[in-house]
Amino acid sequence: MRVEDSVVESAVRRQRRSLEEKRRIVELTLQAGASVARIARQHSVNANQVFKWRGLYRRGLLSEPTGSGNQLLAVKVTDGPGHRVYPASLPGTIHIELPKAHIRIDGKGDTRVLGVVLEYLLR
Repeated sequence: MRVEDSVVESAVRRQRRSLEEKRRIVELTLQAGASVARIARQHSVNANQVFKWRGLYRRGLLSEPTGSGNQLLAVKVTDGPGHRVYPASLPGTIHIELPKAHIRIDGKGDTRVLGVVLEYLLR
């Protein structure tokens, strides 16, 4: 066999594995008594590759991407039915992170002022 033939042959044998398939192979290796080398051979994968996938799996990086990341939700503060009034003696903290600002309100927050601030920052 010529060198060129072996290069072409190895490129043909190389497979792209889906995240689901990688996850399934990794989960087989996590079972009690499982041999990474044996499972890798059964699936025609290099054992070192499976160990790399295991590291990604442990960090939660073998999951299908969901959505486009963080999203802001519209919020409207009203004094309608179901509105609870808490005594002023109850301490609390509101922390809001926006692209333009970070807001921290300690103690009792004034809903009207908070509404105006949020409306301005979300423009």
